[in-house]
Amino acid sequence: MAEPIMADAARIIIMGGPGRSGTTYLAAALGAHPAVASFPGVELKFLFERDGLVDLGWTLCESFSPNRAWVALARFRTLMNQLRNGGFDQPLLEGPGVYRGVNLALERFHDAIAPNGIGRPMEHQAYCSAARRFFGDIVALGIACKPGATHFLEKTPHNLLAPGALADFTGDPHCLHVIRDPRGTAVSLVSQSWGPDSLPRAIAWVQSYYDRWFAVRDLYAQQGIVLDEVRIEEVVRAPGEHGARLLSNLGLAPQDVFADADGRQLTQGQDRLAPADRALLDDGLGALAGRLGYRDAWAVGRAGKS
Repeated sequence: MAEPIMADAARIIIMGGPGRSGTTYLAAALGAHPAVASFPGVELKFLFERDGLVDLGWTLCESFSPNRAWVALARFRTLMNQLRNGGFDQPLLEGPGVYRGVNLALERFHDAIAPNGIGRPMEHQAYCSAARRFFGDIVALGIACKPGATHFLEKTPHNLLAPGALADFTGDPHCLHVIRDPRGTAVSLVSQSWGPDSLPRAIAWVQSYYDRWFAVRDLYAQQGIVLDEVRIEEVVRAPGEHGARLLSNLGLAPQDVFADADGRQLTQGQDRLAPADRALLDDGLGALAGRLGYRDAWAVGRAGKS
């Protein structure tokens, strides 16, 4: 396999948020930039999601046994096979040489962490080195699919809840945290087959995300990871101004990449809610909304939260 363009040669953009916050809209817009490579419509998931690199590393480095390692390795292979073959209701992970390249990247990764197919106890630094090289191999495949690209974008919403893992596995990323009025996020979550099945549970889901976010947010500065927080409603309402600022922050040349992106659903729908639901959202997430800069109450006749 050709030596990959590693994370320190291609600029890595890691985008995340609480889910249903506008990450898909923003990723599609940024992915239209000629200098930004990605696997369109695909969340790679193998960094922080269940059975990915974090879980595998915990088993090999912190809680090793041969049985646990065997299971963790099998689960990681299953995750990668799902990603490659269009699992998780996503497109295939495809492009020139991508299928074979992913196989080779997996072989090299497994040779480093599981000689002869058997996992071994590892030091954290050695595991992170192997994991970072694996991520670099995947980045190289994405970059190769878009000649002229200098940046690689990965968007899996909850990745940003693990800044330590991002530093360990991706090198020196530029992280984008996408924020939406949390009440809008909760409403959107209820409509998803994979999400909570009621508004009270959606409220608890969103609050739990931000409880974790506020617990780890300061770690970005402490670890020297670049972090931009993007309020998606601002980008949708004034794409020229806010989109240009975002591209500049990412070191990208000006491009009108937001012109054809439709984000109207991110700023609509509140008026269709029953008054009782708007009041429930204000009661459950109004304080959080205020903390994030959304001052206006959704329920008619209520004052906003400061």
